Amino acid sequence: MSTLKSLPLFLLLFFTQSAFAQSSEIDSLICKSWKFVAHEQGGKKVYQGKDQKDDRIIFYENRNLEMITEGKKDYFTWSYDEINKLIYVTDKTTKARLKFGVLKLNENELILESKIEDFQQIIYLVPDK
Repeated sequence: MSTLKSLPLFLLLFFTQSAFAQSSEIDSLICKSWKFVAHEQGGKKVYQGKDQKDDRIIFYENRNLEMITEGKKDYFTWSYDEINKLIYVTDKTTKARLKFGVLKLNENELILESKIEDFQQIIYLVPDK
């Protein structure tokens, strides 16, 4: 009988550890500064120009995110949905929420997909070294 009573506690601990492990794994891959390389729209891939060489996204472990485009900084929070492989980004000022599909994530490459109504864009990023 005591085994049955301890089962819910064991399951709670197991799932908590599993969620923490997933969080740590995503943090170790994504939490860094990423440079924009290119974006793709309508099957056409466009590479960043020289004037955009400093554009980047910085993911922090505390779930803050900083986006630098054309010298302007914007601040967000982020969360990751492991099951659906989605990153949710919320603007700290306007509270607007965006959703990005994670097409690829490893130590050397991050590829995101953004869909807003009929507009679809794929964003290619590499670690900022």
